[in-house]
Amino acid sequence: PIPPRGQNREEAHSLVRAAMAAKAYAERLSLAGEHGMVMVLDHIAAEGFAFAAAMVIEQMRRASPNACAWIVCGDSRMKEKVHADLAVWGCPALFFPKLSGAADALADPDTQAERLSALSRMREAEGPRALVLAAGSLDEPAPAAGELERNRLRIETGHRFNADDWFAKLEA
Repeated sequence: PIPPRGQNREEAHSLVRAAMAAKAYAERLSLAGEHGMVMVLDHIAAEGFAFAAAMVIEQMRRASPNACAWIVCGDSRMKEKVHADLAVWGCPALFFPKLSGAADALADPDTQAERLSALSRMREAEGPRALVLAAGSLDEPAPAAGELERNRLRIETGHRFNADDWFAKLEA
C-alpha cells in the first residue's frame, strides 16, 4: 500500500515498511537485529542507500528495540546525505561529526561536544538508536562507553552544588 502524494513522514515511513514486507527483502532483513550482526550494503546505488538503511534499522527495532545501528558511509558527503535522507524516510538517526583532518590541530570544542552527545544519546533507552558516521571516524579517538557514564554530571534546576568540587572533578 503506497500512501498518496503529499502525506506526512509517517506515511513516507510506510513505504519502508511496505518494501520490507516484500519476500525478496524480508528474507535478507530477517538477519538484522541479531546481536553483533553486520550488514554490508555496498551493492546498493548511492541514491537508495538511505532507504535500504532505513529498512535495516526498522527491522532491527522490531527484532530488538535496544539494538544500535552504525551506518558507516564511505565519506563525509555521503554521511551527510544519508543522515538527511534517513529523516525523510521517518528513521531518525544521530550524526557523528568527523574530527579535523590536520594531525596537529586542536579539536574543535563544538565538534567534540557533538561527538560526545551522539555517543551518549546512543546509550539512552529512548531516541534514535542509529548513528551515521564516515568510515574515517572509526580510526579517530573516542571515549569508552563506561567513561561517558563515569564522567556524566547531571545538573537540574534548583540543584545546588559546590563549584570547587565540580572543577576538581572536571580536572581529574
